[in-house]
This record gives sequence, C-alpha cells and structure tokens, in this order.
Amino acid sequence: MKKFVFSLLIATFVVLSSSISYAANWQWVTSDDLYGIFFDTDTIRYLSTPDSPIDETTIICWEKCIHTQKAADKIATAMEDPSLRNLKHTIELKAYSLSERRYIIIKVAGYGHDGKLLFEIDGSKKPLLIYPDSRAEALYKSIRDYASRHHDELVEHTLRD
Repeated sequence: MKKFVFSLLIATFVVLSSSISYAANWQWVTSDDLYGIFFDTDTIRYLSTPDSPIDETTIICWEKCIHTQKAADKIATAMEDPSLRNLKHTIELKAYSLSERRYIIIKVAGYGHDGKLLFEIDGSKKPLLIYPDSRAEALYKSIRDYASRHHDELVEHTLRD
C-alpha cells in the first residue's frame, strides 16, 4: 500500500511539473492603480525571416496587462461595450524595433474574470513611436535590457520556433 501511495505521489508530481513547464513566465515591468504590466520570458525571441534567420534588431514578445476593475470600467465606457466591465487582462503580441524605438502590435486578446476570451483582434501593423516617460518606454527598456542579459536564450527561442 505504501508503494502504491508513493507511486501515485510521484506520478502526480511528474504530471504537475510537466504542465507547469509549459506555462508562461511573466516578468513584472510596472504597475499603478489601474494596470499591472508584464512580458513573457518563455516566448521572447528575435525576429526570424527567410532572409535573416536571426534579426537581433527586432524582439518579438507577448505582454500581459492586468486591469483593475476601475480600468475595466473606463475601457468599457470608452468603447461603449458593457461586456468589457468583466475584462481581467489583455495579452498582446508585439514586435519591438530596437534601432527605431518603435513597436508594432501583431495581435491582441482580452480575457474576462472567468478566463473566457472576450475579444481577439489583429494589430494594425503600423509602427508606433515609443514616447519618453511612457508605459511603452518602460516596457521597451525592460525588454531590451532582458534581451541584452539573456541573448543566448533569445537565440535559442528564435531557432526553436
């Protein structure tokens, strides 16, 4: 009986640890009374194209913005969509151009408190300027610095995808 319980405990540990290994690893960047901003260190990578397998001037990463209820209410009012009052967080896939200090939003998804997808939209593909002292600049600097410290990891992520 002890062997069975021990085996069951080991099996449970293996299953839990393997599912955890595929989870995102959100790195905190900044927060205030409306938002908490993070980026995913498990999927951050350099741009890869047929012409350039690794373009170290452009970083691709997922970002997460957790919204307080006050923020969700403001968004719902601005968008004239009451369902957005249930907005818990948004996830955005962005490409940062290090040389131009600009970024492109590739994809945006919003999730409610129940974990259900509220919306999913494609980005505009239009480069947006990173303004000094903005939330975008805080993200840009954090992502740029992370990439500098973890260059080999980003190369590995790029080649893996």
